Amino acid sequence: MAGLAVRRAARRLAAWAPFMAAVIAAAALAVGAVSYAGVRPARNAAVQAALTPAGGHQAARLRLSYGCASPAGQRQIIVLLSAAFPVRVSTGTPIAATGSQIAITIPAATIAALAPPHAASVAASARLTMTVALRRVSAAAAWTALTAPATAIPVQGSLVTTVSGAAAPVTVSSPGPVTFRPAALSVVLTWAAAAGGASPSPAASPAGPPASPAASSLACTPDAGQRTSLATVTVAGAAARGKAPLAVAAPCPPEPKGGLKLNPRFPLPKPPKGSKILFPEPADGCAYVKGFADVAKLNGASLLGPALTDLALDVRVVQKLTPPIYYEIDTPAQLEYRSCATCQLVHGFPPAKATFLGFGFVPVTAVMQLTEVGTINIISVGSGFALATNTVWSELTLRIHDVTVNGTPLDVGSRCQSVTPFLAKIVGTITSKPPYSLQNGGPLTGLVNIPAFTGCGVTENLDPLFTGAVSGERNFNELTQGALCPLIGTGTCPPPIPVPLR
Repeated sequence: MAGLAVRRAARRLAAWAPFMAAVIAAAALAVGAVSYAGVRPARNAAVQAALTPAGGHQAARLRLSYGCASPAGQRQIIVLLSAAFPVRVSTGTPIAATGSQIAITIPAATIAALAPPHAASVAASARLTMTVALRRVSAAAAWTALTAPATAIPVQGSLVTTVSGAAAPVTVSSPGPVTFRPAALSVVLTWAAAAGGASPSPAASPAGPPASPAASSLACTPDAGQRTSLATVTVAGAAARGKAPLAVAAPCPPEPKGGLKLNPRFPLPKPPKGSKILFPEPADGCAYVKGFADVAKLNGASLLGPALTDLALDVRVVQKLTPPIYYEIDTPAQLEYRSCATCQLVHGFPPAKATFLGFGFVPVTAVMQLTEVGTINIISVGSGFALATNTVWSELTLRIHDVTVNGTPLDVGSRCQSVTPFLAKIVGTITSKPPYSLQNGGPLTGLVNIPAFTGCGVTENLDPLFTGAVSGERNFNELTQGALCPLIGTGTCPPPIPVPLR
């Protein structure tokens, strides 16, 4: 099971290297590992350094050797972890490491085996899984979005790159000693040529991956026989009833059992002749969307969101590496918000209250509810290694309730909705202003046809009223996606709520 987890972590990490190039590198991880007698830690290197209390905190340092699966076979690296932990907290108080960083030493032989020709520097991103234990209870916390700027590749000797980032807080509801132990480590190395030199791989773009790996992924586990305790925090106080002893903060909601799947209702683009189709392990992430939906007949718009979009990044990849180059990344997603009325998780946008002028002068206020049918497909396509066009396909139902006309309630009942679900297609491109990318967000626009209404009215049939006032073609939508929070790799966590463009 540990080996399976490592391979999955490697494929996930590879999916979100800068420029997404490590999606290709991940495929190489299926190759059988070969033995490598590389760098070895010094004697007693795994012994934890002394913890020095200072202002209620302790400085923790730990040196470990890791064995890593890589595109060049099994390799060894040395890591030096450092962070500050509180010495003592009360039950219910989150424990968060600060100043989290990992110095990674990569042997020269590994650099030579992984680096493309003409590579002069390498940037790094990483994710560390931390096992948190309280007596017999344990949980996995993560140091996510750990990054390091480009470091020059030394002419000889090992390369040292230091990644830093955030550590997930852990809330402990029972008293006792809580121990933090490093576990699996995933690393992506992104190569670059010297200024003015040849590229280490075909031309790359921030919006898409190159044709051959400009990034290499390593999936690492600590070598056996080492002491792996990084820090111990004393938790004091009374146990909280009804709460789990350990709770780890998560920036994104859990995916459904079996993971998100592409919606078969939306046909995928036909791959060009000569394409290769890959199915890497998806990488989870989330982002907020917020924006406006126009009602053309009423010459107005309703504000939508914010809604959290849960994504399974890159479940399908299509690539054609010979001219004309083609690259496609397919990502399923679903909208989520928690209904205050039912305390249930709903896949759709939160209810939106809007006021329009009926017949051009009568104020009509209503609450509109857009609910998702099945999952969303996000199809990102490009040539020349840039994912220039991102098309989002979804199917939605529209329900209207709590209607007032000039301040007077109009009883439309609880089933006033579109007679059928309707297709919503919105597109984001790298040429828009501002540009759109799945990782950085931006504007997504499109036109929607709203169907006729049914089930409207309690004492009288109001279907014709809403069909005549709302239903119709070419209703403009503009949604703004915020920056992506990927659970592996670089990004913005927790995901920010964007300011909607108009």
